[in-house]
Amino acid sequence: GVNTYVMLTPLRIVTEPAYAGYTDDVAAAIDEIYGMLEGGAVTLDATGALISHGDEYVFFRTDDSWTALGAYYAAEVFAQAAGIELMGLDQYTVDRIYPYRGHLAYEEKSQIQSKDGDAVFYYIGINGKNWETLVQRKDHGEYSTLENPTIARSRQGMDVYVGGRYSHAILEGDANNGQTLLIVGDDSARFFAPWLTPYYERVYLLDTAWYQGGAEGYQALWSEYAITDCIFLESADSFGDTVENQRLKKLGGGE
Repeated sequence: GVNTYVMLTPLRIVTEPAYAGYTDDVAAAIDEIYGMLEGGAVTLDATGALISHGDEYVFFRTDDSWTALGAYYAAEVFAQAAGIELMGLDQYTVDRIYPYRGHLAYEEKSQIQSKDGDAVFYYIGINGKNWETLVQRKDHGEYSTLENPTIARSRQGMDVYVGGRYSHAILEGDANNGQTLLIVGDDSARFFAPWLTPYYERVYLLDTAWYQGGAEGYQALWSEYAITDCIFLESADSFGDTVENQRLKKLGGGE
């Protein structure tokens, strides 16, 4: 009874025609993966949406993640499939943190100059709650629960969104409809989730790399939070037999 969606996201290079010869056909690879999925999940084409907005600031230059704007265009794809009319960007206040230098700027062979830094743009709904309960990883086996804004400038960098190495977060929604969206995703999901809080009572965000609830906790949350919609969100280059996916398989009860 849960509406299930899958979205594999491309890398920045796919959106830049000048570098098309330096990468495989990611869109074709994603389509091939989608063709092998079983279970009736709705597959979502974020690649086409991001390519169509490739002249905008949809990916960071010094990090391998999309920006909040890139995540917005991906959220539009999900919203259309889910029958949601996504609010326009004019319904949000926008600000930025500048400069931001992601991890790629510190690679040994990096040729990124200081002038090539990024900015973290953040959007807050004019009438939105912007509040979350966050379970954050502190150390091996140690976690803390925090009540704080979903988007907060004080956290700096990419942590402006959701914050830190989180296990999971429950984002308060603005709708009073009893519906909960579960997003099971990699680190890029932190930019994606806040765009959907206006349409759900809550959005449950689970980080596949750091989730600490185990298989029992994962299976229990489906009934505890009355999940109505679920989206699996992952970068295309993370798909396959990765550490995150091995953990996800175990969460689902697989061997």
